[in-house]
Amino acid sequence: MNLLFKSYFKLNTLRLCKNISRPVEAKGLSTALPLGGMGEILTYQYYTGRVAMFEDNYEGAEKALMKAYKGAPKGCEKNKRMCLGYLIPVRMIRGCLPTEELLVKYGLKNVYWDIVEGMRTGNIRMFMQGLNNNQRLFISKGTYLLLEKCKVRRAGEKDGRGCRSDNKGIVPPSNVTNNLPLVASLLTAACS
Repeated sequence: MNLLFKSYFKLNTLRLCKNISRPVEAKGLSTALPLGGMGEILTYQYYTGRVAMFEDNYEGAEKALMKAYKGAPKGCEKNKRMCLGYLIPVRMIRGCLPTEELLVKYGLKNVYWDIVEGMRTGNIRMFMQGLNNNQRLFISKGTYLLLEKCKVRRAGEKDGRGCRSDNKGIVPPSNVTNNLPLVASLLTAACS
């Protein structure tokens, strides 16, 4: 089953992933051992978290990816790092920034630090620099647009104009039209 997930992701046919997970979820087998060993269950959680992320179900994505991350044995740093590659952007869109210690521990500081600091301090230039430096990586993982949403969301919160999004990271159109000066300043900062 996990090989099908992997194949569907490589072929970019995510719509087929639902055909796999629907029967498993209906039978309640997503955390049961009939799926295989613990490794199989954690891999299943990893892929279902990725699918949920691409469907803008950030709460479900965070739950599944967190299970996969926390369940990975101590010696499986590569697996934890793979989970964090998706978990960090999902948690960022939900307003939770990673610590420097976590990024250093898994060798992700050079990838996310400018983005995290830019969000923390409200420095859009730093945020954009971090995003542009790792643009190819983020696009290949499918997290680039998610991180772009973080920029708009955080800038609105920092500016105090109330440009808030719902828990899916979507800014309602009424909030955008009320914040056109903010959007203009973001575009100016991104282009300069």
